[in-house]
Amino acid sequence: MDPESEQQLACLFQRAQAGDRASYQQFLVWTRQLVTRALRSRVRSTAELDDVVQETLLSIHRYRHTYDPARPIGPWIHTIALNRFRDHLRARAREGNPRELEQDAKAAAASPDETATLSLLHGALGALSAAQREVIWLLKFEGYSVLEIAERTGRSTASVKITAHRGYRVLRARLGSR
Repeated sequence: MDPESEQQLACLFQRAQAGDRASYQQFLVWTRQLVTRALRSRVRSTAELDDVVQETLLSIHRYRHTYDPARPIGPWIHTIALNRFRDHLRARAREGNPRELEQDAKAAAASPDETATLSLLHGALGALSAAQREVIWLLKFEGYSVLEIAERTGRSTASVKITAHRGYRVLRARLGSR
């Protein structure tokens, strides 16, 4: 996405978060097109593509509070779309045709830019304690709430928040203020 389009999409989303329904509608139309283009070569059928795109839009709505306006919106959307695509693959794996799954796994393989980013992130996550890594993973990658993590791990909610905060501090130091 070119920088001007990125900025326009981010502005639409920020206005939408402030309650502007027309901006949100326009954001969703534009985002649907972006996600459809990004996933078209990875998903076998139009029906499956529509399902993954719809799940992506629902996730964007559900996790809209996680968007940081100081960062580009394109990678945030792309990450959510890839996560929904991977969820789709997992669901199909449970139903499973091995030959189709192998083809889909190749389609889901990360691009060189994604591989470099994932490598950097993997190294940064390796600098965390096991508790910090678990809490941050559950919060940011699995979408659990602080309360759900506390119940799942047997920690207090305060402990989960403190562990996450300390982990974020380690990640910021390791990754810089990108």
